[in-house]
Amino acid sequence: MKCFWGIVAQLISFEDESMQVGASWSIAYLCEGDESRLYDALKSGCIPRVCKLFANTKNKKLKGPCLRIIGNVSYGHRGETKVILLIF
Repeated sequence: MKCFWGIVAQLISFEDESMQVGASWSIAYLCEGDESRLYDALKSGCIPRVCKLFANTKNKKLKGPCLRIIGNVSYGHRGETKVILLIF
């Protein structure tokens, strides 16, 4: 699973919006479940990019998964919520 996070973190960094949408949905689904998944997402470094995409895109197909990721992470413990607040 750790290898996958590195790949997804790279994919979401591409400028191609369809690539960003696919990577975002992958992250959104992977963030669901136990807290270790949230921790892995935070550790991968992709969450700041997700927040940046959410704040700067007008593409609704990209905003949806980004909002879901932000919601999943901010629903976690205080530390995870703090990360989101610090990014914005």
